[in-house]
Amino acid sequence: MRILKAGLLVAVLPLVAAPAAAGTQYYVRPDGNDTQCNGRYNQPVASGPDCAFLSPQRAFDENGTPAGEYLHSESGDDLWIAAGTYGRFEIPALFRGLPNDRTIITGDPAVSRLLVKVEAQGTQEEAILIRSNKFNPTDYLTIQHLSFKAGTKHGIHAAEMIRHVAFTDLEAGPADFANLCCRTSHDDSAAVIRVGDSDNTGSTDIQVTFSRFIGPAPGPPVSGILGANASVFVLHASESRIHQVEASHFLGSFAAEISHNTIVENNTFSNSVCGDFDGCIFSYNDHDVLIRRNVLHTIRPGGQMPAIKLRRNPAETDDVEAYVYNNTLIGAPNIIDGSPNIGMNFFMPTGSSANSTRGVFLNNIVMNLGNPSGSSNYAVVLAHCPTAQREIDYNNFWNNAIDPNSGQPRNFLNSAAAPCSTETYNANSFSYNPQLNAAFQPPAGHPLCGAGSTGFTAEYDGDSSSSYVGARPCAAGGGGGGCHPFCYED
Repeated sequence: MRILKAGLLVAVLPLVAAPAAAGTQYYVRPDGNDTQCNGRYNQPVASGPDCAFLSPQRAFDENGTPAGEYLHSESGDDLWIAAGTYGRFEIPALFRGLPNDRTIITGDPAVSRLLVKVEAQGTQEEAILIRSNKFNPTDYLTIQHLSFKAGTKHGIHAAEMIRHVAFTDLEAGPADFANLCCRTSHDDSAAVIRVGDSDNTGSTDIQVTFSRFIGPAPGPPVSGILGANASVFVLHASESRIHQVEASHFLGSFAAEISHNTIVENNTFSNSVCGDFDGCIFSYNDHDVLIRRNVLHTIRPGGQMPAIKLRRNPAETDDVEAYVYNNTLIGAPNIIDGSPNIGMNFFMPTGSSANSTRGVFLNNIVMNLGNPSGSSNYAVVLAHCPTAQREIDYNNFWNNAIDPNSGQPRNFLNSAAAPCSTETYNANSFSYNPQLNAAFQPPAGHPLCGAGSTGFTAEYDGDSSSSYVGARPCAAGGGGGGCHPFCYED
């Protein structure tokens, strides 16, 4: 293994398993050929016709030569890509794998994912486009072990409905986002990965999975932040899971427009200004949204956007449920983005008494948030009253903004109407210096190690809140050591 202490972000990852062999395995390599090779062999063009394609796009060309040699839909065919740099490619509409034999597009697992790269060029909007169809969605597809250079709007773009699609073990660095711009609207903002209009209402499966994504790399110190002028994820996709993603130095949201039945867990988002429309993580009018065990550190939305925004339109008739537990939220009040020294708030769901709304905010570490100016700029704000399961407790508040009038920390503000206005929140919350190490763990024996509430269980997947407070359990052996999230081995 090699260890990188700076530069591109890496993570501890197992080798990617070779694709299943039920369908046909096609190959791409820099010394292949798109017209002389049948793509079925991992050999150079000199071995033709039994040799590899030259480009990933050729593997999806139904009209290519030799005839009939391409990845077929609903066949279990797979694509293996050798180390090299390749141009943008599209996965055609109506393309599907099989429920028991997914189509896997993978870089060579024997080399670093950084050595298998797909690049957008010029005015191309994305590196990889999935031309999905709302009525016949792309299904049972995995894209893994690649790096990519984003286009003018996206790194990877799924145009419409996708189901059972996984993006895993991907990476991109600062130079790969140089052309990515700009955050223009909720629906069309630039993003590393954007999924459009994938409402899988009624499904109990995790439909779209993002895991082990790295990018971009740590750049200049937070006092002079530069980064991708885009969000990491813009998801109009229900039944999604964002898991084990490392992202740093963004000027947009981490996860915007997340939809119902979405899990955002075990991620690290840092050194970023979430000055988009919605803060760092944003959910709107959705149910069964689970935000847990994430570390958001050295972050600050521009202006007074929240770190996590759970918004509900009073006219919404569906249940709105958002559960936030065991996260570590650390602000950075001196990030330069045009409005320095303004912190950010956390907002609980809005709502009205006419509709059922549920929300919990449990076992979180909340540090360096809030703003001493303004009457409602507290670290955590309950703006409107959920009608059920409104639990805010067992949180640790530390070093948040000080109210200039009372001299007390601006940890929590209850500005909601009855019955919330008369209820007690944070009765069991704390104010300890968490003494976090480089892995964002308190030391062994710290009061937060076992102070969390284990009383909450998510109905959606059965996960329960942890006994510790914050995103990560306490360190063993006295709390020393621990690798910073951006110095993993690869």
